[in-house]
Amino acid sequence: MAQHDWRREPLGDLIGEHFDDVNAGVGYAKALAKWNRIRKVLQPTGPADRQAIEILRRDETNFGSLLSISQYNSFRILHEWWIGSSQEEALSQAAQNAIKKAADPREAADSQNLNDYREDARLSESTYHKEMFLLFQLEFVFETRILQTKDDGTFLGFAQAQREKCVQFAALQRISHSFFAPTHRENAHVAAGSHGDDTENMKAMNPLPHLLRQSIGACVESCSWLKIREAANRRPYYLWDVVRRRTVVVDEKMEDLQYICVSHTWGRWREWEKPMVAIAGVGWPVPQNTKFEVATLPDQLYAAFQTGYVWCDLLCIPQDRSERALIEISRQAIIFGNAMSVVAWLNDAGSWDGLRSVVEWLALFYLHTSTAVKGAYYNIPELSDPKNDLKLTPIELCLWNSDNESEGDDEDGILSDDLLPVPWFTSLWTLQEACLRPDMILCNRDWMPLTAGPDTIVTLDGIVGLNNYIERGTYKFSTIITEVTKKTFESLGRETLPPEVEDLAKLMTRTCMSDLNWLSPSAIFTFGQMRQCSQSRAEAIMSVIGATGWFEEYVKEHGTAPPEGDQVLGYYPASFLNEATSKLGPTFYTSIQTDLGYIDEAVNLEAGEWESRESPCAVGSLLPFTRSWTNLVPPQEYAFAAHNHPAVKSWEIQTDGSVRITQAGILTFGDEELVEKDDEDMILAPAPGADGKLTYDTEIDEQYGDLEEWLQTFASPNSAPNFAVCLYQQIYLSRDMPGPQVGLLLKQIPNTGAQTMLVKVGQYFTRASRAWDVSTKSVDWLVL
Repeated sequence: MAQHDWRREPLGDLIGEHFDDVNAGVGYAKALAKWNRIRKVLQPTGPADRQAIEILRRDETNFGSLLSISQYNSFRILHEWWIGSSQEEALSQAAQNAIKKAADPREAADSQNLNDYREDARLSESTYHKEMFLLFQLEFVFETRILQTKDDGTFLGFAQAQREKCVQFAALQRISHSFFAPTHRENAHVAAGSHGDDTENMKAMNPLPHLLRQSIGACVESCSWLKIREAANRRPYYLWDVVRRRTVVVDEKMEDLQYICVSHTWGRWREWEKPMVAIAGVGWPVPQNTKFEVATLPDQLYAAFQTGYVWCDLLCIPQDRSERALIEISRQAIIFGNAMSVVAWLNDAGSWDGLRSVVEWLALFYLHTSTAVKGAYYNIPELSDPKNDLKLTPIELCLWNSDNESEGDDEDGILSDDLLPVPWFTSLWTLQEACLRPDMILCNRDWMPLTAGPDTIVTLDGIVGLNNYIERGTYKFSTIITEVTKKTFESLGRETLPPEVEDLAKLMTRTCMSDLNWLSPSAIFTFGQMRQCSQSRAEAIMSVIGATGWFEEYVKEHGTAPPEGDQVLGYYPASFLNEATSKLGPTFYTSIQTDLGYIDEAVNLEAGEWESRESPCAVGSLLPFTRSWTNLVPPQEYAFAAHNHPAVKSWEIQTDGSVRITQAGILTFGDEELVEKDDEDMILAPAPGADGKLTYDTEIDEQYGDLEEWLQTFASPNSAPNFAVCLYQQIYLSRDMPGPQVGLLLKQIPNTGAQTMLVKVGQYFTRASRAWDVSTKSVDWLVL
């Protein structure tokens, strides 16, 4: 995977390739013509409708079929911004007027005037507005890329990064607008899911069917490495017909087929002692569980969706481990990826009162730090002191007793390390589904969706975006700094946030949801070790990884699933992991341990020196998961493209967790490898104590210096040599101007006999060398 699979071509270029008549003119005149044409072609009557555009994209004779998911989502949020559906209409109108003024033929020919109308557009009044205006320029104004860069590769990377930023800002703005816009404010609680005496009325008029088609997520493109929409067979084998209440075989003649997937968890609560039950319309018996009555599923799905087709595992995968069942298990990426929408059914949540109040507080914080507050459009309340003035309801994503206490409550009311997420957030299967569709809609046990008003869904990735706005410090880069914001900036600390907001942040971190919107496929292995699975862990994530060949080939030959046998570190079969590395490339090996605890069974540090154990054991130091107490920082995502060192593809994972290496790109720092560098190398490696000793608690930390010097001095290099092994070269500019080279720091274990044994101790980033200049060397290594 040397480069992302998504098409990053600007929308203006794409429409220009399809319609020659929009290519006349220059500057904003040309940009406006292209924008008007793409809006006319896609024909949205309101905020861009997902189903309508999906139909257009399926028609290969239509322009819509040319759109990648990134381009499609960029259009959706631009259209939403253009018509002012999620901000003050006057701001959108100001942008339209500024663009139309710049498109005046008397002005457009002068490229120096391309940015003269930014003040007219009122960009200083909203971060969202400013970022969306820039996205419009990058997508449609050709001259903008000249102002940004003269290199096409650089521009495409910059444009894609802006799409990623804007789709998240658009989600935050949409949610906040629905809460606080004057026209929405008085009706904001109408469709919140459960509100005291209104609960029964809401059950009778579930807004879910209408809202499903309006939802837009906060992730520009999930799992781009899978090429889900290019698969020849993009449909499930079975679907549940909601009206006819029966499982049906999907017919290729069913044109414009739309279906909804349901994500839920039940395997840990299966009642094995009870017989499976027959459900009318289902061609196989269904296992019972203690979470819900499976016999009521047809009625529940009809009440929730009213019409159409639904994919639900119990009703659409034979529960007999037959060949058809196993084939469908291996096709989860296609099934979820091509669904119109995905609903996460959290049947432990009785309402959304708590989570919705937290989302509303986060939306309030967002508006205070991104929108002009004084005398402006939004009626934004002051940010209250959470310790004295603000009382929120505990969030429904955690398990609470009748007194709204969790087993993890500490004396201050903030959840301690024993926080208990609802089961959906601890399942390995639902991790796969969340990665495939981060835009999924959260529904409580009564199938009421989490909303921010009568017509705005709060998607899972929208919650992640709101949480990360504070947790990742996104607010610090906002355009608007009001007096309230300055006060917040000065005082913001963990003690200033409402406890319930803290609970959400902790839950997002501990269930590995914080990275959902910008995900490396290799990181799923790291996140997966924190999730529970009652049966095969490999089956639960193989589809989102894109490594199903080992499974499908065995099923085709034997008609059964591969035996569970030896599992690497107790997690996954080596055949699955080796296929994963061949698909994912060197980033598989880039997780970072936080201390040296993981090498305990291989290296003896009891005397503070680097010594071998009597019989060193494999510890999986190269793998993105571990059986030790050491925490892992998940593998990183490629920047925009990369050149992988060819030797890495020959590495082979062994069943004991070691990796056999017969070829490696070892840095020798010879003249043929080196280039002039203008800054220090970044080294992620153990930092010995003041006495120079190493312990199992020694932290792996970020250091800056000379890589060659580090290799020559770290921890007894004469008896235990250090090696810098190239993985890949980041390319976010061009091959002539690449980013840093990324590689592993391996350290030999002394006195291991004829077999050279090593462990990974860190990672490096250097501009002193290029991956294509690092020669491949034959070695006989076993990295424990």
